[in-house]
Amino acid sequence: MINSIDTAGFGKIPPQARDFEEAVLGAIMSHEGTFLTVCDILTADMFYVEAHKYIYEAIETLSKANAPIDLLTVCESLKKAEKLEYIGGAYALAKLTNLGATGDVSYHATIIKQKYINRQIISSSTDTIRLAYKDGGDCFDILDKWRADVIKMDALLAVSKKRDISTITQEAIDEIIQSAQRKGISKYPTYLSSFDVNLSADAGDLIIISGEAGMSKTSFVTDLGRRQAKKGLPFGFMSGEMKDVGIVQRLIAQEGAVNLNEYAKYGINNKQLLDKIYQAADVVSKLPMYISENSGLKLPEIVSTARKWKKDHNIQGLGIDFLQLIKDSTVKTNSRAELIGYVAYALKGLAIELSIPIWLICTLNRGDKKDYGKRPILASLKESGDIEYAADKVVFLYRPEYFGATVDSDGGSVADKCEAIIAKYRGGPLNTVDLRFDKGCTKFYDWDYDSSGIQKEKLIPMKDAIDENSNYVPF
Repeated sequence: MINSIDTAGFGKIPPQARDFEEAVLGAIMSHEGTFLTVCDILTADMFYVEAHKYIYEAIETLSKANAPIDLLTVCESLKKAEKLEYIGGAYALAKLTNLGATGDVSYHATIIKQKYINRQIISSSTDTIRLAYKDGGDCFDILDKWRADVIKMDALLAVSKKRDISTITQEAIDEIIQSAQRKGISKYPTYLSSFDVNLSADAGDLIIISGEAGMSKTSFVTDLGRRQAKKGLPFGFMSGEMKDVGIVQRLIAQEGAVNLNEYAKYGINNKQLLDKIYQAADVVSKLPMYISENSGLKLPEIVSTARKWKKDHNIQGLGIDFLQLIKDSTVKTNSRAELIGYVAYALKGLAIELSIPIWLICTLNRGDKKDYGKRPILASLKESGDIEYAADKVVFLYRPEYFGATVDSDGGSVADKCEAIIAKYRGGPLNTVDLRFDKGCTKFYDWDYDSSGIQKEKLIPMKDAIDENSNYVPF
């Protein structure tokens, strides 16, 4: 809860709804089952009158004990808590039952909640102003606190869904039919067919993409974002490690299947190849992709940016690079693992709120050097406990060639192979999917091009493409 402050300095009485508070409390004590109607809307802190807070706390205590809730039991509960005299005695309680609401009690409860949120807005805004006037105040810390307050207030506005099972059943059937029409492929596919038939990204999913350094985790997420955007699914990407220009250069390389590193090394005098880069850049520039670079990823900023992208552009997916870089100065803990866990659960909540999958890049725990080069497992995740619990799916990328392997256990070549190890799948089977990774352009393909129908795009080596007789000047 945001710390309450004295609002008398404004010369106004804080927002409140005493009559509604009395009506709700009276109805709870007078009509059986009323508490169940309002318990998901109200907490004791939301009542403005302190005596009403104590009464509601007594009601909550009775509910937790599965005890009846009426005038006599509430009176007895307050007596045990030594609060009965403070609220005005049994007479005051009896008076409330005469004022009990007879209409829609949930509406009355919502009014009480709205007044409480208004008080919190005043409190947060006033506190922010005071901190801003204070000498030596760090503006970034002030903004972080203000954003955190806004997130808490937004959470208060969220209303849990309570629907009749017949309605939910119809929606479930509709989704089953739609999934069948898509042949089991997700609404949010990576457009790598072998991967999509093994893992379905769903709205509200938190999907962890992890692996050793050098496994091209970021490339995997930018590439799937590019593919989705080309199919009309707006995609957002936030990075605490790469500049936005570098991200776009990677997208151009992936789109054009061009090795930009070789371009930088050898230079280009070949107009045909340069035209390919320009064509790829033109495609990328028109994609519904939204990129944010921030060397100090902060959770409140991630949440506010994602909400804005969803509102303004209706993003259908979000990539974040990477979990261990995310900070939140409003979380009071000295434990790195607790902070990471808090962030992971917060991002899971964000995925549910925005109804999109979030692809969250995560590093491995490199504490034990003897595990380097081995296929990772869930315990390999850095600060793994809460990350594993918060995630719906966990995928490890593993490139055998990177660690010196040339053939697999069957004697087949592992050149360009990237194994996508599905280590956790809430609601689905675990599996390993073989992909092909072109490290020149950092682009992913299905391993079996013939069965997937995807034709491999051949990279043109820069040193072989140079036309020494050309006077064409590259950009």
